[in-house]
Amino acid sequence: MIDDTILILLISYFSRLSFQRAKAFKAPLDFWMAASERTSGDKSRAFQEIGAYRKLAGDLKGAEAPLRKAMELNPNLAPAMDNLSWVLWDLGKKEEAMQIASRCIEKCPQYGMGWQAYGSFLDGLNGGRAESSREA
Repeated sequence: MIDDTILILLISYFSRLSFQRAKAFKAPLDFWMAASERTSGDKSRAFQEIGAYRKLAGDLKGAEAPLRKAMELNPNLAPAMDNLSWVLWDLGKKEEAMQIASRCIEKCPQYGMGWQAYGSFLDGLNGGRAESSREA
């Protein structure tokens, strides 16, 4: 069994790579997903990091499931809500993206990235362009 602290530190390290370097590390994601299943305790942060890392690597469809799992395990995990809202927006699921962004600012009003996503989505729905090019 992998210690939770070590797993989270490793995932955090890998999730902070540049976009170009993250692409090179795309293959180990299946390992991290399997490892997160074998840890004890709160796994929401691990799933959030896996989803953010997949998003960073450009795997939007692959990012959706771990981000949803993170939210299932911890409904108040703001980074998971924020990242999932952007993934959904980029996948064309705009209504659900708005709902998740709205939930993020409702549950975690101090989390500025949630407000940024919500405002950007509103702009996108009103004929503007939601900027989703930022990293996870």
